[in-house]
Amino acid sequence: DNVTDKSAVMFYLKKSGGVEEQDGGRTLVEPIIFAENTTAGSFRDYDVIPTDPQGGISAAEFPWAQLAVSVSISGRQEFVNADNQVRVFSLLKGKTMQAQLTMTNLFNRQSHSDGSGNGGKDITGFLAAIENGNAWNVYGGIDSNTQLYWRNQWIGFDAFASARLTNANFLQELAQDYLVFRQVLTTFYNAMMRNTDKPKLFMMGQRVHEYFENTIVINERFVKEGNIGDSALANAGFEALKFKSVSMVLDNLVNNTSIAAGATNQEIEGCNTDYMKLVIGSGRNFMMTPFIRPYNQEAKIAQIILYCQYILNNRALQGRMDDIDFA
Repeated sequence: DNVTDKSAVMFYLKKSGGVEEQDGGRTLVEPIIFAENTTAGSFRDYDVIPTDPQGGISAAEFPWAQLAVSVSISGRQEFVNADNQVRVFSLLKGKTMQAQLTMTNLFNRQSHSDGSGNGGKDITGFLAAIENGNAWNVYGGIDSNTQLYWRNQWIGFDAFASARLTNANFLQELAQDYLVFRQVLTTFYNAMMRNTDKPKLFMMGQRVHEYFENTIVINERFVKEGNIGDSALANAGFEALKFKSVSMVLDNLVNNTSIAAGATNQEIEGCNTDYMKLVIGSGRNFMMTPFIRPYNQEAKIAQIILYCQYILNNRALQGRMDDIDFA
């Protein structure tokens, strides 16, 4: 719950049943359907129904990520508080709360990473799962360079819009910038849509979120019921606006986030959480171990342990927009 309460993605995943536990296994294997069964079709009477062997199914494979944080209390700390067990309990409670908060922040930071940190031991986050299309890479053991179905949607804003966003003082120029921004945002949204499958969440840093909010304010025709935010997210404490059916969420952990007026290469991460899940290892869901005394220290130490990994099974319904410049 600590993680869910502080991450919009986790909030959506929990809401849609996208958080699941799994018992063990060397790796996490997810079946991927990338083509239809060609034997489907009409027939009449004694027509032969095709039974051709079918492909169109692959599998992505992901490693477990292991996160840990230690909680310790020294012999001296126990000794000086020995006359008051309430103080000892309060001290341990404070140390445990600190460790849980640190672990939650670590999880959220790694959720937006590419998994290369600490020698590749970090969570394989959205920077790898929803990547920059300038250079496609291997994700889940499948090479996006050769397997085109395994590419997410990607728009480089500056090149696509052929214009940079400015901090113009003249209302007419500013309105034109806002119009361009919304047009590119519409294309980004539509690229991630397949009939009734629509993106659920666009995450962005403060500079982009404020800019989007201004496009609503200056163009009053866009202000309508339901456009001021997602009630469920808002009730959970997230800053969210609406663009079409998608929630626009402020998340300053998105890659390259800057609040500077002339910020460059800002990004938007687009997620369809129906095709995304977080798998947690059974018995390793923020599990706290017993306090144990090391043989060579006068102290007691416990760890909070988490085994987990994000898994996407349809990257084409996810998207990244980058190269949003305000300079």
